[in-house]
Amino acid sequence: MKKIFYLLILILSIVSCDVKNEVEIIKLHGESRHIFMPYMKMPYRVALSENYLVVFDLISDSSFYHVVSYDNLEYLYSLGKKGGGPNEITLSTPCQIRGTDLFVLDGAKSNIYKYKLTKKQAELVDMRKLPIPLTIDFVCKNDTVIIAEDLSGNNRLIEIAPSGSTGLFHIPVEENTGNIGHLWRSFMGYDSLLNKLALATQFGDVIEIYNLNNNSSKVIVGNEETPREKSQIEGYCDIQWSQGLIYALFLGRSKDKLNQNFFAGKKEPDGGNILKVFDEEGNLLRMYLLDCYINGFSIYNDQMIGVTSNNDEPLIFFSLNKNTLVGGGSGQYRSGFGLTDISVSQPVCPGNNLIITATYRAEKPEYFSKVLTVHANTKTPLRLTIRGSTLAYVDVTNVGDCRLW
Repeated sequence: MKKIFYLLILILSIVSCDVKNEVEIIKLHGESRHIFMPYMKMPYRVALSENYLVVFDLISDSSFYHVVSYDNLEYLYSLGKKGGGPNEITLSTPCQIRGTDLFVLDGAKSNIYKYKLTKKQAELVDMRKLPIPLTIDFVCKNDTVIIAEDLSGNNRLIEIAPSGSTGLFHIPVEENTGNIGHLWRSFMGYDSLLNKLALATQFGDVIEIYNLNNNSSKVIVGNEETPREKSQIEGYCDIQWSQGLIYALFLGRSKDKLNQNFFAGKKEPDGGNILKVFDEEGNLLRMYLLDCYINGFSIYNDQMIGVTSNNDEPLIFFSLNKNTLVGGGSGQYRSGFGLTDISVSQPVCPGNNLIITATYRAEKPEYFSKVLTVHANTKTPLRLTIRGSTLAYVDVTNVGDCRLW
């Protein structure tokens, strides 16, 4: 079948490289959907792949992980039975999903289980004992290599392969106290294409980016500063890479104030409602203000699914950036609906030109008019209108037959 493509060259002048005080805040509305699922005491995380959605219940009395078919949102089954027996979970932790492979970690036993997901059941295909006494969070570098947080404080991370384990990096503090590993407890996200890790502190306003290609690191400290023993905050709740960008869910409330409200009988919502977006170098691009509080989230293409314990429906669906260009410091841009193959020439400074190439897909001969919102290091987003007419069907390899307006 033949497709129609239009190649649009947009030349922009970037007027500012300083985004410190000029970060756009975008309000984002979420929609709950009713899905029949087992009762959950604390819906805490959601893992998402092309075919499956897995909801993690932090304090379940039966099974911790609930598998849902992503295409029709139909509940399939549960796994990870609570208990101390073989293949049962003592200390549940967030899971990781890679295609049809689900990785589950028992933080107390240091056992990691690999399941093969199907529509009918989950088959346990592997179990490994990790050489660490206790860990809460982990990421899968590939099918055999795991990277976990080192709560002992001796290293920031531990890379665990079949051939052995290796300590990676150190906690970014001048003095390593005995409780530093737990004080800097963080959530983790990994981008396999960039081979970079991002960490977000649970008790501080810190994002850490670790480049595994050259063993370099970058630490971004926000307004609420680093984790501390006194006057603690509830900082980040979750973090994830998506299309070369870092998405981090932030709360930023005082723990002392939360405790006061708790003893006074005032119920505070679980989770956070501020979603910060960073490029791969740690530059803050924008922030989303959610209209509800969520404990965790997962992004697939332009859809974000949040999980909440604040109402009866645990899953909340958000649509990110329709007809919106976004991008990071490396010049990697992504498109919304109706656009494909967005690319930029290179990062630029004030006074220089930036070329953005956008390929628009039309399914039939027609006139089109689209508005693009470009988020860049400018004081305000740039809004561009592209217009054109489809004159004839052409093959993707024969773009020259199209007329551009």
